[in-house]
This record gives sequence, C-alpha cells and structure tokens, in this order.
Amino acid sequence: MTPLLFLYQRAAALHRGLHRRGVLRTRRLGKPVLSVGNLAFGGSGKTPFVQRLASELLDRGLRVSILSRGYGRQTHGLVPVSDGTQLLAGWREAGDEVFLLARALPKACVTACADRFAAGQFAEEEHGADLHILDDGFQHHRLHRDLDIVLLAGDEDLAARRWREPWETLALADALVLTGEAFPVESAIQAAFPSLPVHKTALANYGYFTSGERPVDPGWLQQHRWVALAGIARPQRFFRDLERVPLSLTRTLPLPDHFAPGPADIARVRKMVVETAARGVLMTQKDFYKWQECGLETYYHRVGFPPLPTWLLDRVLEACEKPDRP
Repeated sequence: MTPLLFLYQRAAALHRGLHRRGVLRTRRLGKPVLSVGNLAFGGSGKTPFVQRLASELLDRGLRVSILSRGYGRQTHGLVPVSDGTQLLAGWREAGDEVFLLARALPKACVTACADRFAAGQFAEEEHGADLHILDDGFQHHRLHRDLDIVLLAGDEDLAARRWREPWETLALADALVLTGEAFPVESAIQAAFPSLPVHKTALANYGYFTSGERPVDPGWLQQHRWVALAGIARPQRFFRDLERVPLSLTRTLPLPDHFAPGPADIARVRKMVVETAARGVLMTQKDFYKWQECGLETYYHRVGFPPLPTWLLDRVLEACEKPDRP
C-alpha cells in the first residue's frame, strides 16, 4: 500500500466515524434506501447489479427510485433522467451509467444529483417512490441506508489492499456480492468476516444489439471482422468475452472508464476499421450510446446478472417493508 492510499483510507475511516458518532449529519428519507456500493477501486459489476436489483423490485409492483451522482455528466445540480414513463435527459446530461440504467429500466424513476437526499425527496414528492436504490452508496454517509450491499470482484488482489476504506469496514455491510468467473477471495473473506452473507454470481451474455435495440444474430457477427473498443474499468475482460464466442477482432482499443469520444477519437477508430477491412465496431452497452452517432456501423454486447437468490431478495424486501421514515 502506498502512503497516499493509506492516508486516503484513514481519511475515509475518519469521515465514516464522524457520521456514525453524529458529529456530521446523516439524513433520512421518508422511504427505505438500499445501497449498492464497492469497497475496492475498479469495476465489480455495480451498474448491472443495480439494474438487476431494480428490475426484480419493479416486477413486484414497487415504485423504484435510483439515486446517482451521475459521474462524468456535463451538468450540475439535480437532473431528472427518467420519471418512470419517459427519458428526460441524454447521456451527456445524466452520465453514461445513469443513462444506461434509465434506458434499461423504463419504469424506474432515475435522478442524477450530488445531493442524494435532495434527489430522494424529489423522487418521493414528484413520483411517489416506494424505495430508493443508492448507486455507489457505501461511502455516502450523508444519507441513511437501510441496507448496504457491497460488491467485490471474486479475483480481487487482496494483498494489494486497494480499498476505498480500511478492509475492516466490510464488517458493516449487510451482504457481500462476489462477481466474476472465479472466487479465490471467498475463503479469506469467510475467515475474516464469518457472519457476513456472501452471494457469488457472474455476468451472463444477453446477446448483441444495434441501433433501435434490434438484436443481432451472433452467427452473423462471426462471419465478419471487427474492431472492438471498451471504455470501462476492466476492458480486457470485455475483449476476452468476444474472443470466446469466438468473434474475429482485428483491433482492440481499451479506453478509460466513462470515456466520451471526440472527433479525433472517431477518426482514429474509423481509420482502424478501414485499415483492417473490418465490418464495424463492437463495444459495451455503456459505450454504445456515446458512439452510436459516430457514422460507423456499431453493435453492443449486452450483459447482466441472473436473478437474485431467495435469501438476498428476502433481505432486500425486509428493508423495503420497514415503516416510513420520520
């Protein structure tokens, strides 16, 4: 661990402690708040997990509100992204992950705002929300949470200790979700936190799509050559998934998470397509909405988590059934 990371973790622990002791204010919304967050830096599948959780609650007739800061958006203040019937903002105004959630969950009320309490009040007063899902909420102490679900990659390098907070903070979670295809960290977690419920899950392939959410036959994709790009936390995983199909990739372009393309980037990818005689560009769903107007033939790979286990959903529903907040 670097000295800078050590200081970051200690500052985060102090901040959490000040809220727990009441020195700093923690506010309660009128409806329950379910937090989905991370302990480690890097991608662990948080956005698709929020989508899965919200989908299952919507299927039970609950009016679901999603509260997010809207990382990378080009706006400030409170931005209603969806009112549960229609989209109200684009990816530039909402942020790429928030816009993806609003597109994938047309019946959810989705709001981008740094002040998640204000966003929650808006969702309750304007849209009659029954509950809130707090996106990336494990370190957001200004808002009271009724349930804390923490995600961690199943192959996370525990020795590197790349935590947002000290490792011991994981004991405060209500449930841990390990994501990925292998789970070498499970035994260490069970030894350190024997009472922490753990759910292991992996992202599943939900097909390939293009503009208008039109599905594309994987067999057709296999007949052509492709450039692939990904602006996510772990782009190499996306490229490996495509190669396993197998799809023929002439070039792979890893980009920073939340990357927004400009004219020079579009020209660069167009050059790759021409030079390698590729049919077009394959990308993640989060990237697709930012690249679909680039003038190239673009397709995206949709992934998602399978249904939640009964025990975890029961815990979620118990939190939803708590009485209204004062």
